Amino acid sequence: HHPFTLTDELDGTTYTWTKTNYVHLDPRTRPAHILTLRRDGDGSGVRSDGSMLGADGTAVRASRPVFGAATARAGGS
Repeated sequence: HHPFTLTDELDGTTYTWTKTNYVHLDPRTRPAHILTLRRDGDGSGVRSDGSMLGADGTAVRASRPVFGAATARAGGS
């Protein structure tokens, strides 16, 4: 698994993303991220069709944003 670079468009913070990273949102300190994936052309997991390889090696592609998914999982739903 190759790391790749994400930039948060809201504050300019740059992250090196690997298979162990996650997104943490807190309504008091970090209510949102708008992340841009930089394609380096180095096999970073982004495929030519725009999908990405998940940590388990399967291709994933979001067709639309999923809001509240992390909250639902954390609450046991």
